[in-house]
Amino acid sequence: SSTSPPFIVTTLPVEKLPPDDLVIEWYPQPVRGDFTVRIGNGNAGSMLITIMDILGRTVLSKTVDIDKGGSVLIPFDEPLPGVYVLTVENGTRRISLPFLKVQRDQ
Repeated sequence: SSTSPPFIVTTLPVEKLPPDDLVIEWYPQPVRGDFTVRIGNGNAGSMLITIMDILGRTVLSKTVDIDKGGSVLIPFDEPLPGVYVLTVENGTRRISLPFLKVQRDQ
């Protein structure tokens, strides 16, 4: 019988982000329908926003122009509840973050 090695958790110090790093926030959390993505830390320009389901299928892909510290409303009423991955790309950086969509209250 083979055994798997134990998980090793390493804690690294958090460094101050350089001013050109891509910072992303979205709300509300958990997502129940349409939600807002805010691109922070001074980033502006054309951004590709992609949302994929847990199986890797693209649910939404759109290019948006964002002002510094701006935000964009993401239409998300149609997809079923579940785990999704939000990816934002600005040409030089890409950040992917998982999020949960839950059933909208009736």
